[in-house]
This record gives sequence, structure tokens and C-alpha cells, in this order.
Amino acid sequence: MALSDTQIQDGLAAATLRGDGVLLFSDLAEQGLTPAAVGRLVRGGALVPLRRGAYAPTASVARPSDRYRLFVRASVMLGDLDRIVSHWSAAAIHGLPLIGSWPDALHVIDPDARGGSSATLVRSHRGALSEAAVEARDGIRVTTLARTVADMVRVLTYPAAVAMVDDALRRGLVHADLLAALEAAAPRYGRARAVRTIEFGDPRAANAGESLSRARIHELGYVVPDLQVPFTDTRGDHRDVDFFWHSMRKVGEFDGIHKYTRARYTGGSPPADIVVREKLREDALRPLVDSFDRWVWADAISRERFERYLREHRMPRRSGR
Repeated sequence: MALSDTQIQDGLAAATLRGDGVLLFSDLAEQGLTPAAVGRLVRGGALVPLRRGAYAPTASVARPSDRYRLFVRASVMLGDLDRIVSHWSAAAIHGLPLIGSWPDALHVIDPDARGGSSATLVRSHRGALSEAAVEARDGIRVTTLARTVADMVRVLTYPAAVAMVDDALRRGLVHADLLAALEAAAPRYGRARAVRTIEFGDPRAANAGESLSRARIHELGYVVPDLQVPFTDTRGDHRDVDFFWHSMRKVGEFDGIHKYTRARYTGGSPPADIVVREKLREDALRPLVDSFDRWVWADAISRERFERYLREHRMPRRSGR
């Protein structure tokens, strides 16, 4: 006999109580849900498939990073892997920001892999790995934060690598931690570039958008600005600006959409109120500087578009460029 909608929803609610975000088909079946009932939940938008035999409540995968993190958890649960989760998969477990798309496979380190190998849903990387470079997070054996960043800076684009380095430094790691993890990894390629990227890292970059902007400014040959420079504005309020070029007394601000939409940043205020506050803040800072420029993610993510923006707004270029 087919289950009623109420029975299906009750079964889903009971299975969800486990709380780790991953629902294996076996969990759903224990609550009396048949394959047909699970299919109805997927078609109705209540469940999202992570991989064969694993699902997540739709509300728990609002962002691509959430979905990939739960895919990683599901893959470990279903595969009973004894290899160490690494690279993109470790970055997701650590909550590191990724500029770009998350992959569709589980990434692991396998010392016996010959230059990296792949199966349908598993990508193996060859590399030296000591127990000091491994930790357990939420029941998953994963490379440490420092080792994960050291692995990723060799495979990501420069802006994406800088964003991960900056995030790790904001969490309390120092450049020496990341450089030591890189040496311990004994990379066969990309070491010099990785060292330069790590050394460029700056914990004062407040988010991935600011890291992206700073990396773009550097790779395009412009003077890298100072970060989070404090001002006392014309109203007597103390303000930190995202970027400041001292030689030109120029302020630069990165405006991410999260500033206007996510509760963590809005404090519950409507977007219109935040726009007004930002305008008043800018008006109180402008008399103290010679110019004030703003850009958004769409500007910085495109190398060509951002180069045009920097040129048109007369950003200072490094000598010899």
C-alpha cells in the first residue's frame, strides 16, 4: 500500500533527527520509506540526492559548499574508506572558501597512487603524509587545515589560492605553519609558486571577496593597498576601510552581496537600511581622502573587467609595469 503524504513526512522527520545532515537510504528505509516514497520527496523538493543511496534535506544545502561537504560525508559513510580525505574534500570539511566550482568527486591522499588516479566518484592524489598532518573532524580522517591549504595552493588559480591562505591566517595559523606543511608534503611540482602565494597571504583580508580583489590587483601589476586602515570620520566615528593606497589617499571598498542579505552581516536590518548606512558612512569618510571607489564580485572575478576597472579608476601601478 502506498504511503500517505503524512506518513512520508513523518518518516523523513524521524530520519532527520540524527542531525549530521546526511540521510542514507537505509536511514529512510528504517522509518518505513520505500524507494517510491523517497522519489516523491526528491521530486517534491524536500530531499536532494547527494550520490546513489544518500540524500540531504533541501534546507541544509542552500550553498554549493554545503552540498559538497555533505557529499563528502556521504561518500565516507558509504565507502568505508581508509584513505585520508584531502584537497577539495578536506577544504569543504574545514569550511575553507573556494573561488570556483566544487568538484563532483571525493578527493583522498593515497601514497601508492601513481601521479594521481581516479574512479567514478573518488580522485586519489599521491603524496607523503605523516600522522601529524591528519586529524579527525566530525568523525572523518582529514588532512589538517595547514596541510589542506598547502595542497590546495598548488592546484588552484592564484586568486582562489590567496583566498584560502588568507582564511587560514584569519583562523590563527601563521605563514610558517603553512610553509612547514608545504615542505612536509614534499611536492613534486608547484613549490615555488605555492611559497609566493603563502607569503602573500594576509589575515587582514576580511573575506574571500577582499582576497580575490587583492590577488587580482597584485597579478595585474598594480600597487597592493594597505588593508583595514582605521579612520576617524567627520562624525567622530571610528571606521576601517577595506583598502587604502596611502600614496594617493585613495579608498577602495569591496561590496559583497552578503553585506546586504545574510543575517550574520545585516543584524536583521532590511537591505534598504544597510544601503543608507553605507552611504552615510561613505559621505563621512570622503572629506578625509582624495578618492573613494567601490566594486563588486562581478568586477573582481573577471580578470579583464577588473583590469579595466583599475585602469579607469586610476589605481597606482607598480614601478616598471
